Amino acid sequence: MDEHTLNDIAILGAGGYVGSSLVESLVLDGDVSIRAVVRAYRHFARLCRFGSAVTIAVADAENSASLIPAIQGASVVVNLTTGTPRGIIRSTQAIFEACVRANVRRLIHLSSAVVYGEVYSPPSRTTRLHRHDTGCHMQSQSSVGSLAPGTTRRRTS
Repeated sequence: MDEHTLNDIAILGAGGYVGSSLVESLVLDGDVSIRAVVRAYRHFARLCRFGSAVTIAVADAENSASLIPAIQGASVVVNLTTGTPRGIIRSTQAIFEACVRANVRRLIHLSSAVVYGEVYSPPSRTTRLHRHDTGCHMQSQSSVGSLAPGTTRRRTS
């Protein structure tokens, strides 16, 4: 795939921190058409500053039918959505299905859903953010960092 085929990029989760940073970087590069896909209108605020350089669409990442119009014609879809591990599995399946049905040739998926383990009881305002004080179950840095590029690790618990 040469660089000319990457001319229309749809970014799912574009209203979040990483997504809006990617949108900004691509706008500053100025070489591609950008579609910012968010789950609710309230996420438009971060993206409005880019004006006509960005097309904004609303779609539910867990519903492939709502995603298809938002990604139709894109050469690349970048998935930066967040959620619980179960929600991320559902949304990733829906996004993949939508990409197939919309003839999108490349899907880039970025997720840290289980890098540090599932949070069983999120910390409250009075709880210190310390791994022993919360319900977080974290993998050691060495086990996370030991994956070779392009490989995946499955939880076996």
